[in-house]
Amino acid sequence: HVGLVEGKALVGNTSRKHKTRIPTAMRLDKDLRQYAAGAGFDARKIYDMFEIFKLWHLAKRAYSSDWPTVWCNWVDREVDIVNERHRTERARSYWECR
Repeated sequence: HVGLVEGKALVGNTSRKHKTRIPTAMRLDKDLRQYAAGAGFDARKIYDMFEIFKLWHLAKRAYSSDWPTVWCNWVDREVDIVNERHRTERARSYWECR
């Protein structure tokens, strides 16, 4: 006796997103801009960050199934970089005053 097999089991989960290269037509939409603005960046910095983000991922031939999440991670890392730079400069100026 042979049992029935669901088609999805044979070909994989069709609801799973496929990874793609960053779309060259990807634009800085309202949601992407709003996430970066909420992190404290001004409009010019956000635009520049987005252009670097796209160029970097194109150059690296990176793949993702969720580019908006990759953008949010990029913004979060930029926040960390800015904060670390601020802490370093503050510490340097503290010791220079002594």
